[in-house]
Amino acid sequence: MHVQRYAASHVTRSRPRGRLIGAALFALTVAAFVGCSGTSGPTGPDSTAPLPTARTPQAHPASSEGLQAMCRYGGYIPAMPPYTGPAPHPIEGLQPGQNTGAVALTSILWSDPPDDLRGAFNVLTRDQSGALIPDLSRTQLVACVTRTGSSPSGIVCEDLGGNVRLLRSNYRMTVLEAHTGKVVQVTDTGTGTDDCPSFAYVDSTDPAVFTSFDGGQAYDVLRPLVLWGGVTAQPAVPGTTWTGRG
Repeated sequence: MHVQRYAASHVTRSRPRGRLIGAALFALTVAAFVGCSGTSGPTGPDSTAPLPTARTPQAHPASSEGLQAMCRYGGYIPAMPPYTGPAPHPIEGLQPGQNTGAVALTSILWSDPPDDLRGAFNVLTRDQSGALIPDLSRTQLVACVTRTGSSPSGIVCEDLGGNVRLLRSNYRMTVLEAHTGKVVQVTDTGTGTDDCPSFAYVDSTDPAVFTSFDGGQAYDVLRPLVLWGGVTAQPAVPGTTWTGRG
C-alpha cells in the first residue's frame, strides 16, 4: 500500500466544548493501524479486523509506551496506583487517529472538563525539560478508544486535495484500571464527528480519512467512575480482563 501525505491549505475548525482533541499532550506513532477494544463486540479499527489471539497478560512500564502497549496488547501497569480511595480518580486515554495510511495512536486531551471533574482530567506534571506531560504516577484509569466500523458519509475533504473521502466511523470506549488491567466500563459512543482533519496520511489509491472520535458525551459517561467514592462496590465488568487487540 502506497501512503501519501495530504495537507490542508487552511484550517477552519474550532474546538467545541466537551470535544476530546487527541494531539496535544503526546503523539505515539505506530507502524500498523492499531486500536483498542473491549472483550465483547467487534475489535480493531474496523469491523473486518481479525479477533485478537489469546496472550498471557504482560506488565508494562508506567510510561507513554506502556499505555500504548496496554491498549494494543492488554496487560497491566503495576507501577500505576490502584483504582481505590477517595475521588476524583485521574484518567488518561488513547484514541486512533483519523488517518487511513500511517496512523498515530494519540493521547486524548480532555477539553473543558466540568468543574467537578477537573481533578480527574488533564492531570499533568513536568518532565526534565520542563514540558508538561501526563502524571502517570497518579493516573488510576485508562480509556482505550476503538474504531468498530466505518461507512461512506458522502463528504469530500476538499482541503485535503478534493478527492479524499470522509468515512463515518463508530467508536467504543473501554475504561480500564491501569494497575490490574481490569475492565471497569465499556461504552459504545456512536458515530464520530463529521469533520475533516487539517492533514492526513492516506492510501493514495483510495484516499479516505475517518471521522474523529466525538467526546461530547464522555464526561457524563465517565463521571460515575472518576467520582466513585471508594465506599460502595467498585465499578467493574464482572470477570473481564482487557486483552487488547494487537
